[in-house]
Amino acid sequence: MSVAKVQDMLQMTSTHILNLYELYVLPNLSTVKNDKKKLACIGSAIAATLLYSLYRKISLPPVGIRAIPRVNIFTYMASVLRGDDAHYQLKHMYAPLIAKANGVYVRPNRCGWSVYVADPADIRYVYSKAEIFPKAPNSIGEPNTLLSAMIRSPSIVTTVGESWKVHKKAAHPAFYRAMPVNLFGSLVQQVFGEIEKENGTINISGYVERFSFDAITAAGFGYNANAIGDKNSEWVGYYTALSKGAFDPFFFLFPIFDTTLRWMFPSRIHLHKILEVFLGKITQIIVDKREMIAKGAASSLGENEKDLCTLMIEAEEGEGGVLTNAEMMNDLLTFVFAGHDTTANAMASAMYYLATHKDIQQKLREEVIEFLGDAPEDVIPTVEQTKTMTYLNMVIKETLRIMGPAVWGHPRIAAEDTELGGFFIPKGTIIITDVIGVQHDERIWEEPYKFDPERFNPDIEDPTKRTTNAWFPFGSGQRQCIGLNMTMTEQRVVLAMMVRKYEFCLPKDSIHKDGMIIAGMDLIGPKELVLDFTKRY
Repeated sequence: MSVAKVQDMLQMTSTHILNLYELYVLPNLSTVKNDKKKLACIGSAIAATLLYSLYRKISLPPVGIRAIPRVNIFTYMASVLRGDDAHYQLKHMYAPLIAKANGVYVRPNRCGWSVYVADPADIRYVYSKAEIFPKAPNSIGEPNTLLSAMIRSPSIVTTVGESWKVHKKAAHPAFYRAMPVNLFGSLVQQVFGEIEKENGTINISGYVERFSFDAITAAGFGYNANAIGDKNSEWVGYYTALSKGAFDPFFFLFPIFDTTLRWMFPSRIHLHKILEVFLGKITQIIVDKREMIAKGAASSLGENEKDLCTLMIEAEEGEGGVLTNAEMMNDLLTFVFAGHDTTANAMASAMYYLATHKDIQQKLREEVIEFLGDAPEDVIPTVEQTKTMTYLNMVIKETLRIMGPAVWGHPRIAAEDTELGGFFIPKGTIIITDVIGVQHDERIWEEPYKFDPERFNPDIEDPTKRTTNAWFPFGSGQRQCIGLNMTMTEQRVVLAMMVRKYEFCLPKDSIHKDGMIIAGMDLIGPKELVLDFTKRY
């Protein structure tokens, strides 16, 4: 049944039925002598009125933002249930509205009806005015869902004001230190070892996911999950199940089945129990870390050898924020869930574009060899080397533009009446920066769906062009992604070492041979990317 037919049916059972009662039943209600019949008529009229009210509440946004062009909710729901990817939704539902209304439009999401902003100037305004647009409460959606239990509060992502400053102060030393490139490089070498075993056609999506998980757990709290060497490890099983379950489209659209009616889904109950076990493991790691630091066991380590948890605990003795074990657990959990999938998807996307653009792959290889040499041995680049590899950074920036893993910014809320794109925005409105929209706006980017690293060539890019203000994969302002340095370092190390060691391309029977098949909703990347690898040494 089409979306239009469903909508017509709902309208028939609400507006039309209500009209029938208003025209024929209610005027003649006084002539009904039988009390039971009269009661039935009144009850039916009330039911029709409630159905009509419910229909309007679901299908229409709040009165204050109805003047802004909006997505049809039934079209949107059908798209989500079909599994349409984010690029398809952008092209067919959002881009026409972006062009029509100065980059401002209204659509539903897990926070309810929200105003989306896709104009560079408006996005910068939202990011720079934290006092007007603070993080929205319950921004992860309905409380007690699996996702909100994973991205917990209070944490560095969900808190605002003084509470957020405490979390930021605690985490700052950990994320603005020298990055552990040797750790990342050694994990890449482990991936090389696994590729050697399979020898040829490799599901690289799985390896970058497990690399990213080992990197974030090792850098985050010094735990060797061994995800690269054991894809069936306990930690990987827990995380994979939770990550997949959190973004299930059905529970996204109908969160009541993940809260009040969770008892109807034993598998959902099981996932919440898995999360409890996962949380318990992280909490125990924090307790053990505190004991270890109290005994002075971490004092001999260099700053770039210490994990995030250790640095956050040590910072409490200096100028860092003091967090409870529960608050620190929330932050570490946020770093894992927010940092793992985004980094893994970004690396997989970059591998896809390099595999399908052999000239770009070769140009990148030549630059890496220029810095690291071409001796037949693995070389782990330094932080300084990766930062100065101009073409490497151009490739990464273009990947994050065309296939940025996070398609929307974190929800904000208008703390006062304001204006965006020429539209009045009433206090209390949810505001979301449309990252995927602005980074694919054909009015800003020439051929926005074409992979072209030269867009970010510092030698030819005009700094006054609008494109320099339309790249927001990490957000902006004081709430910019705190993990920016870590994920960029990971991507630089992985891609530099990978192109130096291998040449790679899509197999002839690849599911991506006619273009990338995108997986994910809020976080996106290539689905099951399989590549053919040929060793260079």
